[in-house]
Order: sequence, then structure tokens, then C-alpha cells
Amino acid sequence: MYRIFVGLGILALLLMYQWGRGRMRMSRMKREWEIALRAFKDKDLETAQKSLQRCVRLMPTWTPARFMLGGVLAKRGRLADAEEQLKLGADLEPRNPEGHLQLGMFYVVCHPDRADEAIAALERAAACDPSLRDQFAKAPGLEAIKSHPRFQQLVGHTDS
Repeated sequence: MYRIFVGLGILALLLMYQWGRGRMRMSRMKREWEIALRAFKDKDLETAQKSLQRCVRLMPTWTPARFMLGGVLAKRGRLADAEEQLKLGADLEPRNPEGHLQLGMFYVVCHPDRADEAIAALERAAACDPSLRDQFAKAPGLEAIKSHPRFQQLVGHTDS
């Protein structure tokens, strides 16, 4: 009977340790997120990037940090790194249109020569939320791909 109580005591200590560690990690992540938001607002992209990278290290599956990091990296001209973060974010939540939408807009703005990839990302976003098709037809910022046949098909403006 004594061994059972010792075992339960050890188990309780391990659980408390894991719980405390998780709370500390969450607290650090929230602090870094707030620093990043403040730095982004102040246009201090270097500080925002460092804080967002810490957020991603602390919570690798939290997509808002990945999306914002992708945007900051794009603004800083690090397009390959930005694309990687945006793709990871979209892959982490494949049924969430937001990630695909952000990736598509990244291609439109930063890589206008990659229209097929932009449209593919927008198609995945529309597959998650069909109401986006109407928004795409009216959206400013998509002018670079609006005449593309696949985009026309996506928004339903084809005669086929």
C-alpha cells in the first residue's frame, strides 16, 4: 500500500510540474505577443520579428503568430522565410480559410509572377468558405490576377 501512495505522490508531482511549466510557457508567449503587437504598431519590424519568432518557438502550432511573422518577414524583404511561415500556418489549419487567404495575398503582392500559386491558395480558401468567392470578385488588391482564366472560374465569371 505504501508503494501505491509513493507512486501517486510522484505522479502528482509530475503533473504539477507539467501544469506549471505549461502556465509559464503560456505567460511568456503572451508577453512576447504583446511586445510584437506593440512593436508592429510602432513600425519596429526587427523587434516584432524577434518576439514573433519567440512566440513560434514557444507555441509552434499557434497560427496567428506564424501569419503575423510571415507578414513581418515579407515587409522586411525576407520573402522565402515569409512564404515558409505562411505555408506552415496554412498547413497547420487546412480547413481554416484565413491561412490560405493570407498565402494567396502574399503571392499576389510579393510574387505577382506566381499567379497560379496565388489562385491555388485562394481556391483552397474558397473551398473552406464558399462565400469568399463573391468577395474575391470585388476585392481590391487582386487586380494582378483578376483577368486570369482560373481566377475568373473561381469567382464564377466564365461562360463555360
